[in-house]
Amino acid sequence: MWRLYLASNYQLELYYPTSCDDVVSMNKQMPTKDELIAICLANSGEYVPSGHPVTTFATTYSDPFVQAAAGLYEIAKELRPDHPTLELYIILRDADVPPCRGGRISYDQVQYLVKRRIMPFLLKLGAENDTD
Repeated sequence: MWRLYLASNYQLELYYPTSCDDVVSMNKQMPTKDELIAICLANSGEYVPSGHPVTTFATTYSDPFVQAAAGLYEIAKELRPDHPTLELYIILRDADVPPCRGGRISYDQVQYLVKRRIMPFLLKLGAENDTD
């Protein structure tokens, strides 16, 4: 099973254990739910990617936010395998993590986050690790 872990540069990376020793080593590096929430909180709010015109109203989620939210999504899949998006919503809402445009996060915003940002991020990580 693919697992996210916190690398030395505080970026989340995908790791596929190939032995029991790898699993033990990997579990020592796994960021906790609280650490991931802290990353989301520190990187939440309005974010305009470089290259966007300064007059634009289009905001999105920063890469560190998406990476941490992807880790929380992996935790949510374990807690509620049938409804991980709902579980992620509950985690983010209970931690008062705001969406990219501020305010209180809604279920629809979490659905968007999962569909448009988290899934492409996880697919990209999986593709990069498949070529290693």
